[in-house]
Amino acid sequence: MTNKETPEWLEELEKVPLTSRLRRKESLKRFNTWRVGGVAECLIDVVNAEDLSLLLPFISKHRI
Repeated sequence: MTNKETPEWLEELEKVPLTSRLRRKESLKRFNTWRVGGVAECLIDVVNAEDLSLLLPFISKHRI
């Protein structure tokens, strides 16, 4: 890990050429009815099939 606060997988993910928005340290409370939830290390708003096809192997490789 090059940065103590950033996991290696996240540094690698930031290099994937996505058109989708990648958010770091995103609160999950605005994504549910009860407005509760912790902070996600990473949240991606996938906007197209191409991005999804890039993300699925990455997710599998890193067991996310």
